[in-house]
Amino acid sequence: MISFGGKTYSGKAEIAKELGDIAAATPNRLTRHVLTNIRVERTGPLAAAGTVYLTLYAGANGDTTPAPLEGPTTVGVYKVEFSLAGGTCRIAKSHLDVIFRRAPPAQR
Repeated sequence: MISFGGKTYSGKAEIAKELGDIAAATPNRLTRHVLTNIRVERTGPLAAAGTVYLTLYAGANGDTTPAPLEGPTTVGVYKVEFSLAGGTCRIAKSHLDVIFRRAPPAQR
């Protein structure tokens, strides 16, 4: 399960569909998600929680290399819950809390 943009998506298929829909709706958008290392703490015998910090850069995917940079568009924190089952650790839940978001060009 992952939450972002005020919505929650469950399961690989639903998450993949949403990410595919976003990519299809913005074919000329170039993004890079810069993530810190994850800090994980055990919360129980079969569970753990982690924190990852995000800096998101976005711009037009044009013919110019490198792409022009105006700074990050979003800064946030992923809160991640892990579960252990059958000897495998899996992400049970992930939620993005947006801390900063650059205003769209019309609002600047």
